[in-house]
Amino acid sequence: MFLDMFIYELEDLQLRGLSINNEQFFPKISKIICDAPAKSFILGVKGHTGYHGCTKCMQEGEVIKSRMTFPETSNNPRTDENFQNKVDENYHKVNIHSPFERLNIGLVSQVPLDYMHLVCLGVFKRLLIFWIKGAKDVRMKQIDLEAASADLVNNFRQCVPKEFSPPT
Repeated sequence: MFLDMFIYELEDLQLRGLSINNEQFFPKISKIICDAPAKSFILGVKGHTGYHGCTKCMQEGEVIKSRMTFPETSNNPRTDENFQNKVDENYHKVNIHSPFERLNIGLVSQVPLDYMHLVCLGVFKRLLIFWIKGAKDVRMKQIDLEAASADLVNNFRQCVPKEFSPPT
């Protein structure tokens, strides 16, 4: 229901096109960009923390140290065709169809992975914790942490809108 009007309008534009200065254009979606929770919502599939939540392969996840992991690197890949045919019944939510299935778009190939959840909140966050609170032989010294923090603040200050609160 949330995306119905958007999908309806896009279907109409793809069928009839859009006329601008007597030239006809037919829009095409090349990618659907969204974060991991939104991706599972709009595709009607299990979330990224579910046992069958990998959107690129069909392996069953494994919980390691209270985290869902997908440790295999050579598993059966998901394809647009097996998504459309709902081959993996554990991946698709029961009786929920993605509104994007009505469009001519690959719901595996044209929906990329979520950088924020996978890298920024996943790997990089763990690396930061490791460098700050890890074993002494890999932990950064306090003076190095303060220098790195000051560098980040100074280098990114020009990129942050003035409406944001300055770091303390």
